Amino acid sequence: MKLLLAGASCRNAAALEVIIQSIWQGAQVERLDRDDWPDLTTAPPQLAACELLVLDLLGMGRIRWTLQTQAELEALVSGRRVALMLPSGTAGDAFEQAWEPGTAPVMLRHPVSAKDMREALLLAAKRPPVMSVAPRTKPAPAVPAPERAVAPVSAPASVIEPLALTEVLFEHLPEMVHEVTMPPWHQRVPEPEPASLWLDLLLPDLAPHDDPPAPRKPTDAGLHRGSELDLLASDPTPTLPQTFWHEPEPAARPVPPCGLTRRGRRRIATAYPAVAKAAFVNVILDVAMQAAPCRLDVGQHTAAVFCPQENWVATNISTPFRRRLTQHKLMLQLLATSSLTMAQAIEQATPLFGRRADGRRPLDAFLWSLVFSTFEHSVPAPAADVHFMLTSMPNFTRLPGAPELFIRLSLACLRRQRSVRELTRQFADEDLALVHLFVICALLSGMAVPMAAPGAAPLPEPPPAPAEAPSVRGRLQSLLGRWF
Repeated sequence: MKLLLAGASCRNAAALEVIIQSIWQGAQVERLDRDDWPDLTTAPPQLAACELLVLDLLGMGRIRWTLQTQAELEALVSGRRVALMLPSGTAGDAFEQAWEPGTAPVMLRHPVSAKDMREALLLAAKRPPVMSVAPRTKPAPAVPAPERAVAPVSAPASVIEPLALTEVLFEHLPEMVHEVTMPPWHQRVPEPEPASLWLDLLLPDLAPHDDPPAPRKPTDAGLHRGSELDLLASDPTPTLPQTFWHEPEPAARPVPPCGLTRRGRRRIATAYPAVAKAAFVNVILDVAMQAAPCRLDVGQHTAAVFCPQENWVATNISTPFRRRLTQHKLMLQLLATSSLTMAQAIEQATPLFGRRADGRRPLDAFLWSLVFSTFEHSVPAPAADVHFMLTSMPNFTRLPGAPELFIRLSLACLRRQRSVRELTRQFADEDLALVHLFVICALLSGMAVPMAAPGAAPLPEPPPAPAEAPSVRGRLQSLLGRWF
């Protein structure tokens, strides 16, 4: 399967690639932005070999319907399988209503959910190519009369209304992406309804209580999302119903613990010996592997509470201060750890939230960010090959500074066994230091598991880890140890 993504931003295109790979394993995806394809009347050379075209009109700059744009689209979709992403509001209505029956491609509007995007791709792939459309011509009058002026053809009146263009946002990826599943905070009642996984930011639909909304599916007329909100927005004095129907909350998923293992750390220590010299990183990794919650104190006013069983951490350690901890070994004398019960972890984590109602962070994302910032400018040199498998897609929208190459590496390693040697050959034109940094971050964050080489014996299980927290001497104990 070969697809062409045109007009999508870099982040949206990466999200679409994740959805495409979850539908068709090994699918080839080509990208084109607005500058590469300014004129829709001229088909790019990549389009001839593609079986499915996904065209984002908003990203291509077609935010208003015109006869010229409609003629370009009709010539483009003729004989092809196409999924069109339309602008929202009245502009999307104009694009949908302009097609003749039986000639419209699969259409869906911004903002687009991951579920609707998946259904639209499947529908566009199953449907036959769009039939050819006769070009539209302006009918000439039967008897030319010089005194009779022909009114110019213009767009519908609804299109002339100003459009409120919003920045396209997406923060979560679909099912293949690593979804943060943390239990609701114990002191927050009631908990808000969980947000859906949208590619874009989307408000929930409103519907009367007595008539629950039926699930919408992609049709020839397009995928309508938020039509009730558009109606309320067009009315200057809207009247909201007294009761609303709400979908029931889904059952709570079991919270997986942090995936960091001693076997993964041992494999990284063997392949990259310089990792063992990062003392602060190894202290945090030791704490993240404890069976019980732990508290890490840095001086008197800075602390972090780790809960590996529920995969979260709460801390008030700032990023500049964390970098000083990773760069200076003497700063380790300020560290002190202590074991906590779950009740104590909840109580001591709340003061670390600051102004946020729930200041917890996913522990695996925290470990990824810590390892990345520690070795970003001095990637350890490899000493051996590493076979591993990425078990979940990292949410790079919550990992600032991650290079674009990490997304392609994640797609190449997701749920399939790969080795560092294979990745360096596949991405030989890229910065190979980033390939090694990706492998270190993936294994030390617990998002990847080590694998045995093909034909080799399975990896032995390491001995069970001790239950107590690691002993880190405080500043006073260190000074007393030097004097006496």
